[in-house]
Amino acid sequence: MRIPWLGVAVGLSGLLVACSGGVPRYTSQDLALLPCEAGASPIFFQPIEFRADGQLAYGQEQLDRIRERLTPETSDVVLFVHGWNKNPSLAEHDFSDFLCRLHGHIREVAKERGMWGESQKGQRLLVIGAFWPSTFRANAHDPFWLKPSSYFRMRDRADTIADTGLQELLMTVALGLRSRANLHFVGHSFGARMIVHGLRHIWAAGRLPELISRAGIVNVVLLNGALASHDFTWLLENVRKATPGVAARFSLASASGLYNVHSFHDSANRHLFPLASLFSPDAAECAAGACGVPEFSTLCVDSAGYLRKPPSVETELLSRVVD
Repeated sequence: MRIPWLGVAVGLSGLLVACSGGVPRYTSQDLALLPCEAGASPIFFQPIEFRADGQLAYGQEQLDRIRERLTPETSDVVLFVHGWNKNPSLAEHDFSDFLCRLHGHIREVAKERGMWGESQKGQRLLVIGAFWPSTFRANAHDPFWLKPSSYFRMRDRADTIADTGLQELLMTVALGLRSRANLHFVGHSFGARMIVHGLRHIWAAGRLPELISRAGIVNVVLLNGALASHDFTWLLENVRKATPGVAARFSLASASGLYNVHSFHDSANRHLFPLASLFSPDAAECAAGACGVPEFSTLCVDSAGYLRKPPSVETELLSRVVD
């Protein structure tokens, strides 16, 4: 008898969720200080958490805290949205490493430019970490056998959050900017998808020019984004339309950029994304997070960070066999 593996996986995932219902969930309110926030260092990180239905997990509390942190001295705001198969306890480790390295680099650049005085060190940068439930299990990665089912479920959840709570967060941040602070959106995997889809909903409501124009520099960094290449093209075109003129965003004149950081070895975006796209409006193709965007050039780096030429199809297939 042939067993419908996907149906079994979905059934087991429901059983797993039901059985883990009594496990205390680690939340964004349990987060420790980042290592680079310890001692006399500035506290620059502010979490915000969404429920599966897209609503804020703790009402307006965390959003109000973000509003308070947006002061006239704030020069840069970074919004980071994590991706699939993460929860606060897992994403916290990624945030700690990535954000402390980012903060260290920004601090050194600001010092070189004379923009980092002692009285301002805790006020110049605000990093907002958006948490959302992208796993079935409460405090751990979902097991391998659950991943196909998890991918489908969490993709829909990411779209729901992008359409609701994340859209509200994006506008709150933009409207709270003062002195034309710089705005940086960074999303990984489904987090990249959420940022782009959130901006799409804001565009549909006619508010994208308002959001973009309030910031100085606007950067969007998509890391292994689970989105179709046409989403990337749409964002590029419509952000430029939202800021016409010589200094249009995503142009050299404005020093703003749209970056698609992808990996040829991203199996989820290469294989699961086109499969899931058969049941959605997305094109059933390798996602931008694994194959890039065809009409745009790709700069490739090796494991040491040095530039190299993009691999040919034959070389890529050979390397995958060797791996």
